[in-house]
Amino acid sequence: MAEIRPFYGVHYATSDANELAKVVSAPYDIISPEAQRDYYLRHPHNVVRLELGFEEADDRPGRDRYSRAAATYREWRQTGVLQADARPSFYLIEEAFIEQGQSLRRRSLFAPVRLARWDENVVLPHEFTMSGPKVDRLNLLRATRTQFSPLLAMYDDPGAISEVLNEVVQEQPTMELRLAPGAVAAAAESQRIWSITMPDHLNSLVEAFRSLPLYIADGHHRYETALAYRDEMRRLGATADAPSEYVLMAMVESSDPGLLVLPTHRLLNGLAKIDRSRTRMELGKHFEVDDIPWTSEAGLRDVLASLVTTGRPAFVVLGLQDGICQRLVLHPAVDLERVLPSVPEVLRGVDTVVLQKLIFEPLLGLTEHDIEAGERIFYTRSVNEAVATLQSGEAQLVFFLKPTTIDQIRTAARAGQRMPQKSTYFYPKPVTGLLFFDHTANPKLG
Repeated sequence: MAEIRPFYGVHYATSDANELAKVVSAPYDIISPEAQRDYYLRHPHNVVRLELGFEEADDRPGRDRYSRAAATYREWRQTGVLQADARPSFYLIEEAFIEQGQSLRRRSLFAPVRLARWDENVVLPHEFTMSGPKVDRLNLLRATRTQFSPLLAMYDDPGAISEVLNEVVQEQPTMELRLAPGAVAAAAESQRIWSITMPDHLNSLVEAFRSLPLYIADGHHRYETALAYRDEMRRLGATADAPSEYVLMAMVESSDPGLLVLPTHRLLNGLAKIDRSRTRMELGKHFEVDDIPWTSEAGLRDVLASLVTTGRPAFVVLGLQDGICQRLVLHPAVDLERVLPSVPEVLRGVDTVVLQKLIFEPLLGLTEHDIEAGERIFYTRSVNEAVATLQSGEAQLVFFLKPTTIDQIRTAARAGQRMPQKSTYFYPKPVTGLLFFDHTANPKLG
């Protein structure tokens, strides 16, 4: 199963929490153009210059944001902005944050994990990927030979891993970080980092993971990028202990209360003229439909909160009636095996699949291409943004979802099935800039 190895982590030389807060960023895939500019202005050594640099008008192959990232990284290593640890380590990061008024903590173990093909059933995916992000990340990895942000993965702990981590947190952390609210999108506001260097701890963790599969939470594109890079390096003669055989992961125990999955809501536009009353009637064939007046986002949130308790696929729709939302709950008499015979059994109860197969395709004329390519369908995790988009006329309909569960994700992954894109949004996101996996600093991982 999973093979992990200690490594010489590279990180910012400063231990000052205020300085660290200025140089970290969100992962590349949730950095907006506005945030990218803000990170650039925040500090001359902000990691965005490595993770997602600006494109320039005269860019060309060999002189582009990837070559600039490589040159900048080399300069920061040479001038001491960044430094490699003196001993091979694993790293424990504890994130503290508040979600809906509740104080939560999450522990992540940072380690290089030996790459395996999906069909080897060592590392298990749950969503499909797109080609564009993989090309971008592969170009960056080729140029820098460094992974700047980890994948997020889950594991099921038989008990041995938590025993080690509980011992580690009794010591003083080696780094601490405190972020102002909203300074880094989707990040926990407090981070504490421990270097794990004791041979007994390292060996115990290596052995504990040998019997465990890993479930990709966030980072399917980066994993497939690392696989492509591994294969390139093998063709050039890389051996089994080469760093290109591994990928950096932040691994979280699947029952950790700080491992949250949030819903991603669907906004539809560009549809043919909608017969709203007929659509509402058609929805009644498979769903219990409740018409609920709403006058504020707060009232709407109360309706959304009720979806979680249904135990069945359930949605809230805006746009079919002015001032009224529809609460849809799959009717208990509906036989999903009969109405969705082509859908694998483990996916039939997943909300995003039911939404696609029972509403989007047959009732609204959305094709699989529309859904996969993001044409006529857009996404947000913000209730306020969804409402504002509808009220401005930029969306015709809004479908609010409840979160996909951890159990649904693991069940689908174990069965070798993948959910539609945007089925999961894990929160918080690991901060980029705390630890780097530099292949040149780790020539062998034996």
